[in-house]
Amino acid sequence: MRSIPRGDDSATNWLIPVLNTACMALLLSLLGDVAFAASAEAEVDTSGSSFKHSLLPSAADAWLLVLDSWGGFTGHGKGGVTIASDGKVLAHRLGSRASKDCRTRLTEVEHQALTQAVTAARPSAWSARYEPAKEKACCDRFTWSLRFHQREADGAERTTRTGWHDASEGRPQDLLAVATIAQSVMTSVSASCKT
Repeated sequence: MRSIPRGDDSATNWLIPVLNTACMALLLSLLGDVAFAASAEAEVDTSGSSFKHSLLPSAADAWLLVLDSWGGFTGHGKGGVTIASDGKVLAHRLGSRASKDCRTRLTEVEHQALTQAVTAARPSAWSARYEPAKEKACCDRFTWSLRFHQREADGAERTTRTGWHDASEGRPQDLLAVATIAQSVMTSVSASCKT
């Protein structure tokens, strides 16, 4: 019986790590899709319900954004951020620090830009999910969820939920504007929160 060469056979040594990486990426991608589908059914409050409600200002027309991510190569995502209309910010699951939270405030420029974007937004017109085209749905993409809480003039709270993959198409411009600013805030807080 002939044996398969081992050791220094460079033609086969590279194949095993490549296959391991490909299998892991496919598994994480599938897990991300399952989590994305589940997020449309149930709200997962990664920032803590009591903290979320303590951040939502009591004033009429106050708002609170909760942006969260998962997926990517590790499946962990990029983290998340909770931002209130009064400028309070909680960034959570920052980078590789899965349990790291960082509280801060928006800069004046961020606060003005986000307030403008939220004021122009029409959350009631947002779809619950924005899916990517099939050929763009694969591998190491980040998945995002956004919960938008707004206090009405009578004090009642309205919540809108939406979600998307990095490759999703068809998101309205007002959602893109809000999400882009919130992602920028998350990135800047992550960079400045090193402790």
